[in-house]
Amino acid sequence: TTMNQSGYPLAVSISPDNIKLGVSFLKSQGGQINTSVAFYNFGDVGQNKGDHLVSGFDFEETVIPYLEYVNETDAFALSDSKLLVFKGKQIPSLDVKVKIKEEVQSVYHDESHLALVYADPEGKSKYRLDLYDLTGEKIMSADFDMEYTDILLANGNIIIYNAADVLIMNTKGLVKYRGDLGGDIQTLIPTESATKFLVIKSEDMEIMRLH
Repeated sequence: TTMNQSGYPLAVSISPDNIKLGVSFLKSQGGQINTSVAFYNFGDVGQNKGDHLVSGFDFEETVIPYLEYVNETDAFALSDSKLLVFKGKQIPSLDVKVKIKEEVQSVYHDESHLALVYADPEGKSKYRLDLYDLTGEKIMSADFDMEYTDILLANGNIIIYNAADVLIMNTKGLVKYRGDLGGDIQTLIPTESATKFLVIKSEDMEIMRLH
């Protein structure tokens, strides 16, 4: 692609099957900012398509800086005003549009859920996490106060952590653990078990189990 023809690529994502490529292109036309989301298929379906382009969508006066494949058939994009979900194993189509009224601070996902985090300085807590499924339905909203390094979605859990503190809740908002692990947490890694986690510190590794 070229800047003059396609625009400036803001976000790129490859599907887990390594066949499809999604790209968000920013364009400036006549003083107006527009975004195009293009999907390319490098498998058999896209062989006879020009540049392997199988579907594309234009959004006027919109910026889409985030685009991510969550599994082999579903991708989502976040604009300054909408959450968009694209579905299709070979040729993606725009399936879901959800209006976003607040500024999103962070975005996280697993293969079937999307988590949007908002700063909420005027609310009862510092932050609010809204959890969506891939139909665009908001299935849970939870407030929390702790500053966070990262948020993980895995095995039906939402894990929020920083260098010292860990907060674990399920997809219904039920808190399963909240505590201080003594600091120096570099990263937290879920395992195949929903109750077992690896806590990586600078000099050692700990195993955390929920009872």
